[in-house]
Amino acid sequence: MPNEHQLILSAPVENWVEAASSGESDAPTLRRFSMIAYTGGTMTLSGWPHPVVVDMAGMEVAGGSIKSRPILKDHNRSLIVGHTDSIRIEGNELLVSGVISGAGAVAREIVESSRNGFPWQASLGAASGQMEFVPKGKKAVANGREFTGPIHI
Repeated sequence: MPNEHQLILSAPVENWVEAASSGESDAPTLRRFSMIAYTGGTMTLSGWPHPVVVDMAGMEVAGGSIKSRPILKDHNRSLIVGHTDSIRIEGNELLVSGVISGAGAVAREIVESSRNGFPWQASLGAASGQMEFVPKGKKAVANGREFTGPIHI
């Protein structure tokens, strides 16, 4: 199991890029994105010997009430796509939305390939302050669901 419980969660993107809205100000109109970043179920993560579930009841967004987080291609700080303007938990889903605010080739690539129907996926980084291992055959509840071990919650 990785040190310090570092997780990289991966999920398909819903409505990655939407049309730019026409504004009445002089500010440039930016294309928006939205995604369901996590649905509360099991994930198979690289480096983890068993499936992982993130218990949404204990999830906190880094920075507390800060909702503006960078969106980067491949987690690379030099490959800027945009930033979030909303991160929220609704039921058992982590929902993220924001704008394609990057000004470089990477942001343009994301917009153009999305227009062409490319099925983007997204991942988010997370660190666990607490981890529970559920042994084989034992059961535990998280996110309103029952999971049978072996599993990490």
